[in-house]
Amino acid sequence: MTASNVAQDNQNYLFPNQQMKLRLTALIMRQRVSEYKRMLNKALQIGIKPEEVKELIYRAAPHIGLERVFDFSQITNDILVAHGLLRVSQCTLENGYGGK
Repeated sequence: MTASNVAQDNQNYLFPNQQMKLRLTALIMRQRVSEYKRMLNKALQIGIKPEEVKELIYRAAPHIGLERVFDFSQITNDILVAHGLLRVSQCTLENGYGGK
């Protein structure tokens, strides 16, 4: 069973925000960058908090490696800045923002 199948199978048992977080996690684990960008924008629209998204990334790091979650951290920061949920001054190399 793949991570995306788990998300589909659990649709009837999870609230929409839980489903969305599961989808985001599956995309991080499978390294699906373009899909993650689209899904993150949708997640923010339905009320997923920036802190919740960051937590998904932090929790994925020990499982797939820091180097694999680094891109997702940068993408997340870029999208949060675009949505006005994070200031560029809050983004540092230490918290996963390489700066552009």
